[in-house]
Amino acid sequence: MNEWAAEDLEGEDMEYVEWAGEYQFYVKLNERLRVLEGIENISS
Repeated sequence: MNEWAAEDLEGEDMEYVEWAGEYQFYVKLNERLRVLEGIENISS
């Protein structure tokens, strides 16, 4: 992510903005998945 710039992508600014938004969405989903995977189901 840090190595890319709008000029590196075809379509430039708009494509970069879309890609960056999708990447951030992916990162947040993975963080939530790790939290959910860390939850233990404890039944009595």
